Amino acid sequence: MNTNTENTALTTRLTEMTDKAWDLLDSAPKESILLSEQAYALALEASDEYFTAKALRNIGAAHYRLSEYNLALPKLNEALKIFQKLDNHKQEIICGNLIGMIFLAIADYNNAMEYFIKNLELIGQTRNRKDEIDTMLRMGICYMRIGEYDKALDINQRSLQMAKEVNDERAVGALLSNIGNIYDSAKKDPARALQYYESAMEIFTKRKDRTNESNTLENMGISSFFLGRKKESEKYLIDALFIRKEMESKAGIARSHLNLGFFYLETGDYDKASSHLKESLEIAESINIKSILFENHLYLSRMYKKLGSFELALGHYEKFHEIQHQVFNENRDKITKSLQIRYEVEKMYGEKEIYRLKNKDLAEANRQITEQKEEIEARNKDITDSIRYARRIQEAILPRMEEIRKGVPEVFVMYKPKAIVSGDFYWYTRKGGKELLAVVDCTGHGVPGAFMSMIGNSLLNEIVNERGILMPGEILKHLDEGVRRALQQDRREAETRDGMDISLSMLDRAGGKLYYAGAMRPLYYVRNGELKELKGDKMSIGGLYTEGMEVQFHTYCVEVKKGDMFYMFSDGYVDQFGGGRGRKYLAKRFQEMLRLVSGKDIEEQEKEIQRSFMEWKGAEEQIDDVLVIGFRI
Repeated sequence: MNTNTENTALTTRLTEMTDKAWDLLDSAPKESILLSEQAYALALEASDEYFTAKALRNIGAAHYRLSEYNLALPKLNEALKIFQKLDNHKQEIICGNLIGMIFLAIADYNNAMEYFIKNLELIGQTRNRKDEIDTMLRMGICYMRIGEYDKALDINQRSLQMAKEVNDERAVGALLSNIGNIYDSAKKDPARALQYYESAMEIFTKRKDRTNESNTLENMGISSFFLGRKKESEKYLIDALFIRKEMESKAGIARSHLNLGFFYLETGDYDKASSHLKESLEIAESINIKSILFENHLYLSRMYKKLGSFELALGHYEKFHEIQHQVFNENRDKITKSLQIRYEVEKMYGEKEIYRLKNKDLAEANRQITEQKEEIEARNKDITDSIRYARRIQEAILPRMEEIRKGVPEVFVMYKPKAIVSGDFYWYTRKGGKELLAVVDCTGHGVPGAFMSMIGNSLLNEIVNERGILMPGEILKHLDEGVRRALQQDRREAETRDGMDISLSMLDRAGGKLYYAGAMRPLYYVRNGELKELKGDKMSIGGLYTEGMEVQFHTYCVEVKKGDMFYMFSDGYVDQFGGGRGRKYLAKRFQEMLRLVSGKDIEEQEKEIQRSFMEWKGAEEQIDDVLVIGFRI
């Protein structure tokens, strides 16, 4: 046999081996690894870079299917480097999508989006519709994970239409399942979600796609549960677990046990719930999947609470909050970075395109440059729209005025964020016959401040509503501990200075007293035309670690009288520049204004305080978020 014949035979054999291994990914990933390792050895011996990279790609993809991300990433990165060297864009795109999906699985949205955007650049050169659909599908998942459901639905529906046009059945199934997920998670329409899942299931069963079969069975189980179809729900969830055990997918098995634990918890079978949740917890801890871990601790906490084991319930609840805050803070930074990277990549891509067009016909170049400009502007609008959606989320956590007025009938709230989202927020709850009301000023304004406000709101709810702590000084002490824990400021090497200033009042009508604690914020109250001040403590919530620091917040008590008027506020009002000469409003002027309006009815006070602020500000830019709350006894 001559050399050419030998080379042809080897190429044919390597093609068959790598193609078969790729086909086995969903049904038998371990078998795929064995076959790919054989192909890798052959390709390496023959110094064939293309098949070496294909074998590495297959090994990495199979480890990804098995949730062995630490084994998958090095193989896929190695394959990607070889394909880049060979200038094989098609395979670069496949590897990039797989790496992006691994980052999605471990909730690293920054890196996930970076790979997907790079792929869109490559697809612009290859013009391959199926690759474009694959990448858009994955970007849709990313949008869904970060809560941008409208954008996720739009990109999935557009991708679905494209997939049908090119007859890409695999993509059609995946997109139908994704759209079902959106209707489940965001639209709260399990009946419609189930229709999409059933359509997807037909495709996955026909294709013997075991991975997506198990994912869709699980989704069908959850939708059926919320539709009240308990027997169907249980069957779907058990079937999903069976497939995942068959495939030895650790993350999948942990997720299945978690969902079965939730099912049995809600249906009152605590023995089965305990068994499944503990099994899920053990697996999730072994592979460190935080998104499964914090749900586990939440469900175990609920279970032990129902069983009357309050110490165990509290222990799991604290672990739930600890991990939840870790995930929240990690994702906060990653989502922000992801948006920044997306903008920079698109800007860079636009500049490259403009440079390339310089040597083209001028009229055509101008047309395409205008299109690039419009596209970048449209994508910047998408980012702004995302922040506007974040505002709706932030507004949803603020207490409704009708709820506050049930406990504090005469109250007003002046709330003027500087940007679309705010670092100031107000909080209210009724607990044990007491009314608790807070004004909170988080570090910064805009997006950074808004993220801090979510942490603060969550912690206040936990401290007061879950743990039953009511004295303001104690609440602030626990809030400080919670913020430091969430931002990891309790370590000597911590660098983050983020925190919050807060005014917190607890009104005990039965006892005729108001209790107050403040972190860098005072409380003003007016009685018989005289304004008095409780200064609070000269320390913020959170901040840099100081060795030996012991944080204590004082609780002040005022015996209240009918007609007393109380005011809590952030520093945005008094720090505002204006007055025609660019001066600050300052506390003295603010105190006098409050003293003068305090005798008016609540609605008139709010109007006067708004009017005074706007007249002072004039043409000056608002420099900070502004929040003022007033209430009458």
